[in-house]
Amino acid sequence: MYKSLSLFISVIHTGHPRLSAVAIVDSVCGPILVVSAYLPTGYGDSDSAEDYVATCACTLISALYNDYDAVQLIVAGDFNNCQVVSRFFNAFKDFVDDNNLKLTDINRLNDAFTYGHS
Repeated sequence: MYKSLSLFISVIHTGHPRLSAVAIVDSVCGPILVVSAYLPTGYGDSDSAEDYVATCACTLISALYNDYDAVQLIVAGDFNNCQVVSRFFNAFKDFVDDNNLKLTDINRLNDAFTYGHS
């Protein structure tokens, strides 16, 4: 067994400050693209909606996945406004469905906030 994972990992240039990505080369299940995303917050304006959709819905992440030709995709991070009641949820859910992903913690996020205005 190797003591270094660096032999199997390569950094992928995303070209976007909200996305970081690495590729994990695995001989069993093929290349895996792992993306860390910090999606825009919604401010109720059209610019934030466009930025959210462009980053997630997900044009940039989907393009990375297609360009790298990975077999598996893992996306983690701060998705901001991805609760079911959010105006961005449909775009987020379309991205998840289009890329055959699973929402693993959506049921645990009810009334959960990392930051709030008082």
